[in-house]
Amino acid sequence: AENEVAVLTRAGSHPNLVEFRGWYRDPRDGVMCLVMGYCGGGTLAQLIKRASYFPEDLVMFWFVQLLLALHHLHGRKIMHRDLKPDNIFLAGNRRVIKLGDLGVAKQLEGTFELAITCLGTPYYMSPECLASRPYTYASDIWSLGCVLYEMAARRTAFEALGLPQLMFKILRVAYDPLPTQFSRPFQQLVNSMLRADPEDRPTTQDLLSQPFVRRHLKRLLDISARKVATAGQPGVCVWGGGGEGGAIQGGNQVVGKGPAG
Repeated sequence: AENEVAVLTRAGSHPNLVEFRGWYRDPRDGVMCLVMGYCGGGTLAQLIKRASYFPEDLVMFWFVQLLLALHHLHGRKIMHRDLKPDNIFLAGNRRVIKLGDLGVAKQLEGTFELAITCLGTPYYMSPECLASRPYTYASDIWSLGCVLYEMAARRTAFEALGLPQLMFKILRVAYDPLPTQFSRPFQQLVNSMLRADPEDRPTTQDLLSQPFVRRHLKRLLDISARKVATAGQPGVCVWGGGGEGGAIQGGNQVVGKGPAG
């Protein structure tokens, strides 16, 4: 818990991170307890199990929010290390999405520092992590690619009957094609993140600069601006303005809803 408090403090606030409100020690046993914001829409994992289909626009609406959260963490030199649908939460409207559970996150002191300890959930672990090689932010990008695949296919990218077979598939990047209703740019986006060599994967900044992603990012910001204006707060955008390359300045309150779907 102490590591998580340190990471949460360093992470600060962002509209797509579960809000950290503070901590206290239970007077009965001295256990450290964290006080976090409430997300009434449950987890992404629960929603994936119940749904029969997510349209591409909705998947990308969620993905862009996750990408902004991860971009924020990486900008603070924080690796999440356990990015998966169980650690992704939805607001009550199920349009605003928030990344949570930084319990195994790692603070890197330098841009080129590597993590050594292999942590996380096997289905979303990168090849370098499974191979017990040092890894860095690119490992989070792999996990994000696995989550994007799962939102589209409603199954994990790498399925196996046991850990040895799962490791075999991940190390060889052997996953089934996505459903054909998803566009070619969408499939290329997934493929770009699920590359065996971490140096071949895009950074969060690279992803935010891709035209396909930028189109959906603009849609998110436009919806946010309209909702805030409707609420009587003209000139304020929840997710902030996008600078060159798509860097976003996060706000402290989420107002905008996603597209109908």
